[in-house]
Amino acid sequence: MTNKTAQMVAAHLQGLSPDEIRKFLDKMRSEVVQEREAQQAIKEAERLLEDFSKDLQAKGLAHIQADTRLNPNSEDCFSFSIFAGLAEGRAGEEMDVTTEKAISNQKPILQFACEIRR
Repeated sequence: MTNKTAQMVAAHLQGLSPDEIRKFLDKMRSEVVQEREAQQAIKEAERLLEDFSKDLQAKGLAHIQADTRLNPNSEDCFSFSIFAGLAEGRAGEEMDVTTEKAISNQKPILQFACEIRR
C-alpha cells in the first residue's frame, strides 16, 4: 500500500465506530482476494491458450501438412492464421465491451503457409 493510499484509508476511518472499521477492513480484504483471484484466472487462461496453441501447432498443423504432402501435384494451396485474444470482464460490464477488449488483444497463435512444389 502506498503512503498516499494509507493516508486516504486513515482519513476514511476517522470517526467510524470499531464495527464500521471492521466492516470496512473486511470489504478491503475481500476486494484484495478478488483481485488476486482475477489475476490467477488471467494467468490460467493465458496458460490454457498457450497449451491450446502448442497442441494445435503440433497435432492440427501436422495433419494439414501431411495432407498437402499426400497430393503433391495439387494446384490447391492456401495459407491461414488463427488469432486469439483474452480480456478480463468486469461485473456489470456488457459482453460486447469485453469482446471488443479481447479482439483488441488478439495475437496469432498459429500460422500456416502452403508451399506449392512444382
